[in-house]
Amino acid sequence: MHYFSTFPRFNRFLYFVIRAKIIIFASKSDLSTPFAAISFILINTAYEPGSALETVKKISDEDMRNIALAEYYYFSGRPDEASYIVENYLTAKDLAVSLSTCLIYAFANLDLDKILRTKQAIIHIFEAAESADENNSPQYKSYAVFIYVTASVLLHLPLPKDIDSTKHILPMLPTGIRLFALYIKAHALYLNGQYVSCIAVAETALTLEEKNYPISSIYLHLAAVMGYVNIKDMKSAKYHLLEAWKIAQPDDMIKGFSEHHGLLGGMLESVMKRDYPDEFKRIINITHCFSVGWRKHIIP
Repeated sequence: MHYFSTFPRFNRFLYFVIRAKIIIFASKSDLSTPFAAISFILINTAYEPGSALETVKKISDEDMRNIALAEYYYFSGRPDEASYIVENYLTAKDLAVSLSTCLIYAFANLDLDKILRTKQAIIHIFEAAESADENNSPQYKSYAVFIYVTASVLLHLPLPKDIDSTKHILPMLPTGIRLFALYIKAHALYLNGQYVSCIAVAETALTLEEKNYPISSIYLHLAAVMGYVNIKDMKSAKYHLLEAWKIAQPDDMIKGFSEHHGLLGGMLESVMKRDYPDEFKRIINITHCFSVGWRKHIIP
């Protein structure tokens, strides 16, 4: 759903240019080896909203099931349980497992106001990603870059100038992760004040979904809200907020709304406070915990 009439003519042109670029880069795939078993399990799994926990329970491999359960706990606002599970995997020999669980651990402990743990996990991510060499496959190295960039963008940390660009790593990522990487790209554009480009990336990624990847979809819709709020298109912002909620509510995946609360320009208050008072209250409580940790985070 697009409201192109709200864009100035140049912005409409820019919107379609960005869409075309994302379609070209994101539709390519260079996965010569299986990859789903070594990255974020639940993010990279297509399932129907409302069946997240059931989907996790069906995963046969115990370690993969545990990591997926930690993702479920994190995105449903239960950081203590998420942190407890991933502690056992932070130094896993599999680089992607270690990086994935460190990212969950870092942000879960930000919510728990255990900033030292957050710092240690982020440092481990940066060191592990930077140490990836020719002994690692291109897929592994691309995944390491994805985790590195995700941590940097979401914590507002500078990226090294020599970091691989999005267009180089996207084809190497499995579909669900690729969509989440596009959310990170949209978020980075938002932080740079490029709101139309942020919207273009988010909405294009949503149209590229051949299957339903709920977690990535929630975050892409929220990125679109952020962009539309800043160009004063509240109708489009409300549409994307309600679409995100439609996907998130059946599995109680409210964490994304609390993480983005300050970036949504009052949309949660104006759209959800009256109709979903209990969920809104929980979102605000989680936002407070996240904000306390966020204000204390200083990564050396």
